[in-house]
Amino acid sequence: MTLTLVEQLLQSQNSPITLEVFGGQYPAHRLPQQRLADLQKEITCHGETGDIENTGVASAKLILESLIDEHGAPMIETIEPAELVSVHSPIAISSAVTAIMDANFTTEAGLSDAKND
Repeated sequence: MTLTLVEQLLQSQNSPITLEVFGGQYPAHRLPQQRLADLQKEITCHGETGDIENTGVASAKLILESLIDEHGAPMIETIEPAELVSVHSPIAISSAVTAIMDANFTTEAGLSDAKND
């Protein structure tokens, strides 16, 4: 079956990538622009009000929606954000968010170059 041009345009070309977070390498996928913006806004809003607990949970939500399990499903389907923040330090959560944001805005070649530096 051949897809129409509109169907092709609206089909995600999101290939899994590997991210180094929490001391290990995990498969991940890049989030759609709108979902990434929504999650970033949630993190920022909680951060601006000084709500550390909900900032961490919102950050964990971004992480778990990005990381995928061995079946390609987002880890948020099996791990609650509160579970993640209960075992990882704020700096580990923040570092993972940075890695995910970088991966969402960097090309494959750029990610490869960054790993080699």
